[in-house]
Amino acid sequence: MIAVRRNYQQRTVWVLLLSVFPVAAFLLLAIPRQEPRFTEAQWEAIEPGMTEEEVEGILGGPAGDYRANGFTALPEKPFDAEFGREWVGDRGTITILFQSDDHRVAMTGFIPGDESWQDRLLKWWRYHAPSFCR
Repeated sequence: MIAVRRNYQQRTVWVLLLSVFPVAAFLLLAIPRQEPRFTEAQWEAIEPGMTEEEVEGILGGPAGDYRANGFTALPEKPFDAEFGREWVGDRGTITILFQSDDHRVAMTGFIPGDESWQDRLLKWWRYHAPSFCR
């Protein structure tokens, strides 16, 4: 009698685990991902000679730290002939040097951020899942 009860309990646990896993996987993949903030495509759209206002129009706001914690203004970085601004996001950082005399773009740079856990999960799934599941 005890062996039957233990077998039943083990079977119940396995059924619960196997039924919860697909639901959890679906929910993880169905959660909408954040808009990528500060991508390489945005960086490529910034041209030398643009004004700071034009850059803010492309990037959606003033220079600052836009990571998951919210917005924080960053201090200006002075150089000899230019001043720098940074737009920091979860998906990347765009750094722009403006000429100090006319406030136009002199030089730009992009540093990619970390992939989100959802991107890593999807990449793993595409690589490991059987072809009929993709």
